[in-house]
Amino acid sequence: MSEVSDKESVEVEDILEDETWLKRYDDTGYLCGETGCGLCALYQLQKAGITHLKLVGRGNYTDFMEKDIRNLRRALDILNRNIKNLQQDQNNEKIFQQQIKQTIFPNGCSENCYYR
Repeated sequence: MSEVSDKESVEVEDILEDETWLKRYDDTGYLCGETGCGLCALYQLQKAGITHLKLVGRGNYTDFMEKDIRNLRRALDILNRNIKNLQQDQNNEKIFQQQIKQTIFPNGCSENCYYR
């Protein structure tokens, strides 16, 4: 058996990480929040009294912008649909974030959060 060098091991890890990362994109090359995202923070923003949002997208592909709008709508629907239940639970923010990740980011998010 041949030994694997540290360099080869790192290269294999990098390739596997790239493949995992690529699975996050859809078949059109779209990844929600690729250049920045705040969907997981919607609960905190709502709690702070924020009532309006600006969705960035100048220079973005039109179909990607449409997907961003649809994903924001889905996230707001999750927030609004569950707000009564969430207010009664001690782990309400975590529950909201789990629902966002399961619904909008089933293969993982961009990890490019605005609000970390």
